[in-house]
Amino acid sequence: METQNGRFMCVHCGIGFPRPNRTGRKPQYCGASCRQRAFEARRRAALHAGFPVAGPPPTRRERRPDRYESGLTARRRHALRDEGFPDPWGRRQTLCGSWARPTATLFGEHRESDRPTCLTCQEIVVLHPPRGRPDPLRELPAMRALLRRARADLLAAGPPAEAIADLFRYAPR
Repeated sequence: METQNGRFMCVHCGIGFPRPNRTGRKPQYCGASCRQRAFEARRRAALHAGFPVAGPPPTRRERRPDRYESGLTARRRHALRDEGFPDPWGRRQTLCGSWARPTATLFGEHRESDRPTCLTCQEIVVLHPPRGRPDPLRELPAMRALLRRARADLLAAGPPAEAIADLFRYAPR
């Protein structure tokens, strides 16, 4: 609330204060603590008035299922690898080494009347179940640091073998 030229009164505590800068919205509070106390007072008033209380935060769902994605070739259904990029035709590499187009189903969820499954992919799925979802908060900073080190080695025209070896040591198997 403006009282005089360039002087304002705090909505929460009532103290007069000068405008900190000429641009932007006109200030309502003298500082961050008054803004916080006013918010808390509004929240308490809302609780007493009977407004609904914010519930607990929603539970996070695990996005990566514990099964491989499924892909189709002309004759068989395959399990797709987690890593790697698709080729220009949209196919991805499978566990058995062939290339297949991704489908919307997971490996093992298809109907019996559908195409037969690749026996090699089935054996690999039994022997090596898919690993859990990577934790980006933990793994991304470490990978960035290793990549920066490898980049610095490459730009220095030195042998980048040690940095690249560390990258491969860190990579999950």
